Amino acid sequence: MPRARRVDYPGAIHHVGTRGNLGTAIVFDDDDRHHLLRLVSRACEHYDLECGAYCLMTTHYHLILRSRAGRISRGMAMLNGWFARWINAKYERRGHIFGARFFNRVMEDGGYRREVARYLPLNPVRAGLVHQPERWPWSSYAAMVGVRRPPAFLSGFVVDEWFDGNANGYRAWVQAGGTTKDACLGALFEGYDRPTAVRFAMQSHDIGLPCIARFLGVSER
Repeated sequence: MPRARRVDYPGAIHHVGTRGNLGTAIVFDDDDRHHLLRLVSRACEHYDLECGAYCLMTTHYHLILRSRAGRISRGMAMLNGWFARWINAKYERRGHIFGARFFNRVMEDGGYRREVARYLPLNPVRAGLVHQPERWPWSSYAAMVGVRRPPAFLSGFVVDEWFDGNANGYRAWVQAGGTTKDACLGALFEGYDRPTAVRFAMQSHDIGLPCIARFLGVSER
């Protein structure tokens, strides 16, 4: 069965990432993490991608990318292919590092974009790795709010265009998202109508329907 064609066009903004095979680790030390970020930089340069945000976890990573030339698939193929070969060579292993093709959601709705921009830095907080998102060294968040010098490949378009250039406003938005799934759902249902909150919870924050139903006190149906 042929693969579904990726949606992409010049100027499209994507939430993309890849997970480890069967939920296993894709990085094993800081050298691996630095190398993955170097490859993100190279993919952006070669395929005219603009990186607005990133978050590297142990078993997966997330990126917000603007595809200025409509070449997201080529850029991601280069990034994942080169990194997988590098990991296999370094650790003398064989087989797949990543479990499947990279996931990709085109973000056209402004509210959806802002929710994804909140979700990325809260990943390590909700996983219990740090208490504050700026403490996670493998996220762009600290650089985006002025706590750390940004890497050369990081674009400022997320804060500049989605939060009117107000880094403190972006920081407040992230903090209001909550450090737990229930806190996140509370913020969503307070800020949006129910269908929109459910959609953003599932698509932007990776919260499943059972968790949403439990929070609302209703059946999944």
